[in-house]
Amino acid sequence: MSDGSAAPDDDAGSDRTIKIVTTLAALAAGFAAQRALQAGWRLATGKPAPGADDDNVSLGEILVFTALSAGTVAMIRVWASRGARKAVLRSRRPAEAVD
Repeated sequence: MSDGSAAPDDDAGSDRTIKIVTTLAALAAGFAAQRALQAGWRLATGKPAPGADDDNVSLGEILVFTALSAGTVAMIRVWASRGARKAVLRSRRPAEAVD
């Protein structure tokens, strides 16, 4: 149809694609960041990262790892989501609009 009714469907599909891609990117980045933090913790302390079932770990150690982990993973997820969104939008631009 040439009445312009296809545009909302295209926008809905684009929005859905952006949501899927950004969600997957955020999850993958969060997983990778968590693994890197655990490896870094082991290198820095010589011990595995504290977990929920570790009774022999001090509260201070748990608090430090939790703060580092939460802040880093949240920041990485935001960066990954923004980057994925920009990449999807850039890939949908017409060829003449790309710098």
